[in-house]
Amino acid sequence: MKSHQTDTLKNWETVVTASPDAIVVVDRSLTVTHWNPAAEEIFGWTAEEALGEPNPAVPEVKRDAYESTIKDVLGGNEVTGRETKRQRKDDSLVDVSISTAPVTGPDGEIVAAMAVGKDISERKSHERRMEALQYAIRALMTSTTDTEIAEQVVTTGEQILGMSRVGVHLYEASSQALVPVAWSGDIETDIGEPPTLGSDSLAWDVFTDDTTQEFSDLWATSDRYNSDTPFRSELIVPLDGHGVVLVSSTEPDDFTDRDRLLVDALCANATAALDRVQRERDLRGYKEAVEHAGHSIVITDTDGRIEYVNPAFEEITGYTETEALGTNPRILKSGEHDESFYEQLWTTIKNGEIWHAEIVNERKDGEQFVVDQTIAPIFDEGGEIERFVAINSDVTEQKELERRLKTQRDNLEVLNQVVRHDIRNDLQLVLSYVELLRDLVDDEGRSHVETALESARNAVGLTKTARDLAEVMLQAETEPSPVPLRPALESQLETIRSTYDDVAITVADPIPAVRVRATEMLDSVFRNILKNAVQHNDAPTAEISVRVTADDDTVVVRIADNGPGVPDDRKTEIFGKGKKGLESDGTGIGLYLVHTLVDTYGGDVWVEDRTTQECETNQSATASNAQSSDGPPEGAVFAVKLQRAE
Repeated sequence: MKSHQTDTLKNWETVVTASPDAIVVVDRSLTVTHWNPAAEEIFGWTAEEALGEPNPAVPEVKRDAYESTIKDVLGGNEVTGRETKRQRKDDSLVDVSISTAPVTGPDGEIVAAMAVGKDISERKSHERRMEALQYAIRALMTSTTDTEIAEQVVTTGEQILGMSRVGVHLYEASSQALVPVAWSGDIETDIGEPPTLGSDSLAWDVFTDDTTQEFSDLWATSDRYNSDTPFRSELIVPLDGHGVVLVSSTEPDDFTDRDRLLVDALCANATAALDRVQRERDLRGYKEAVEHAGHSIVITDTDGRIEYVNPAFEEITGYTETEALGTNPRILKSGEHDESFYEQLWTTIKNGEIWHAEIVNERKDGEQFVVDQTIAPIFDEGGEIERFVAINSDVTEQKELERRLKTQRDNLEVLNQVVRHDIRNDLQLVLSYVELLRDLVDDEGRSHVETALESARNAVGLTKTARDLAEVMLQAETEPSPVPLRPALESQLETIRSTYDDVAITVADPIPAVRVRATEMLDSVFRNILKNAVQHNDAPTAEISVRVTADDDTVVVRIADNGPGVPDDRKTEIFGKGKKGLESDGTGIGLYLVHTLVDTYGGDVWVEDRTTQECETNQSATASNAQSSDGPPEGAVFAVKLQRAE
């Protein structure tokens, strides 16, 4: 029996000695009788120092509670897993979880109390860090700018996570780089102000891949940004498109799993804070845009009760925000639309579709106005409609302008009919009778008849120009199409030859057989330029030379005359509506029509001074010379540039 007890005692002592937990036994006088090696390691006192003494690891402030617990255990009770603090020999405190149980003697009586203490300082430290981290996260969530968030990340990393080298780089769109925003003092001590990181950096790879990377030894990484970096270990964590957090150490392989867990938690919350700030920034921008929008904007709930109106709504409708909120948009109902109109509106938007129509509304003062209205549903995160937004553009003035333009168009069509038929027919009749008179009068009267004949011809030509201008103004938007240049130009040259006796026309080179981007009214362009060259010419013989040049993209037609020319200060304005040449009795609409047509073709028209080359071209057809012996050539050149259609 004694041998068995001896063996049991030896086995117990072996277990106590090998235990990783501190095991301390005190007798009924609270004197230490056992102090295992783990107790020596955790608390710092050797067994020699502790045995025969009161438990030295109990802080003075906890002595009464300790003695009360031991007495309770000596009375037969057990205490399990009580977390408390014990004191080390160096006076520092250690967190322990202690379970205490009674020890019985051979006769079954309680002779001692045995306490098993587990060192939980690492766990408690982690819990305290996590608790502090929660406070830091709350601070992150109240930050209002990206910079505040970055600074809070650095502070949290230093003070709570115990990391002395933390830096935050945020993405800057203008430079397309990661710009340093906040960093630890130790980083600046090591390398100065952190650099901006571009596409050739490890941080950029993390940013674009959106995946955390850990480098246990940067010195062994060939593609590190700075070959002379003092840092060995580095954690780079992405912030979901906002930037990255870099945690560095001058020691290799310096981060534990717990470090990584805490940094990930910090960065996840920093990302959420940055997202929130971005949303708030966007919302401020949207709200400012809505508040300053020129269109009326109304937001309602799904039953149509108005929840928001912008200032433009108040200005357009006459209702104040206070008057509108809580009411229904039917306060604007004008009575111009039947119930089926509104039923279709509600059916459309309640089906999640967008409604768009012109609608006649009524202001607070009873005046009607027209809006171009778009109503769209607003969905919640679950895809359910939670609101409607209506954007209303006041088009009352536009509709009135359209009505007036339609009236003017109708009137212009009537006028065009009168010009084309009634006036032109009467002028043709006058022209015929005047031509008959030419053979019936004497020489003196014939000059007057010729003057009348020329005026009648000009009037007929004017009706053609007026007709063309009216057609341009009346026709719908017509896209230019390929039109042969040569027939349009040659037909008008022939018309001028047959209409006017005292005109000399030369063509410098054969007109190329090309097609240009134009319409069927291209001949009107050349007719009006040629007529202008004749009618505004005070020379005995009107000399006109034509030269056409072409390259791969454009064709330029130059029509030169020997008239009085165009001063530099009028070379642009001469194409304006109603502008006339010097000493001209014309209306000026011919060149305005030319400019209008050429502009619709995507071309250009301008006036140049006549050169000696044009004079020499005309001299080949007539002995008259527009160039005086002691002065520069007179006359003008009208240049028309057109786009080739091939």
